[in-house]
Amino acid sequence: MTSHVLDLRNKKSEIPTQETETYSAEHETLQWQAFEFPEVRRDQHHWIRTILLIAVPLLILFLIFKNILGAVLVILGSVTLLLEAFRKPRYLTYNIDMQGVSVNDKTYPYEEFLDFSLLAEPPGRKEFSLRPKKTLGQRVSLVLGPMDEQALYNALKQHLPEKEYSLSPFELWLRKHGF
Repeated sequence: MTSHVLDLRNKKSEIPTQETETYSAEHETLQWQAFEFPEVRRDQHHWIRTILLIAVPLLILFLIFKNILGAVLVILGSVTLLLEAFRKPRYLTYNIDMQGVSVNDKTYPYEEFLDFSLLAEPPGRKEFSLRPKKTLGQRVSLVLGPMDEQALYNALKQHLPEKEYSLSPFELWLRKHGF
């Protein structure tokens, strides 16, 4: 059995560059591919300097007050933020059918969601967000790319109510900075 792994080390022409969509009326399936978030070029030195300017004084302060847990959390938070800041977006396959929504191989039945909303902030970045019924559940985002917004809206509207909601100021700040 051969593996279907795309080797990107020396083949720049095989990197997925644009999103695709397909629609199958007989199976009532809507499928497309897109990057999970827009890739933003970040200056590594700037990010490392900023983290150090914030983390080192906090770390020293926590160590002066002998707060080991605080010091460990500062270190873990700094490393996590740097790793996330330089992570490349994954190329995901989205699928909507009668059973639910799939992102890559993870399927989410419609029964897990309360409603959906179209988020278009910041400008140029559109996605549908599905709000879970569970209080601490994570929203599922369906990144549009050039996907037909109306076709996706109609497919979701058949199974879920629409409710307009906005992002928190922190989420807006994260999106503005490419997270």
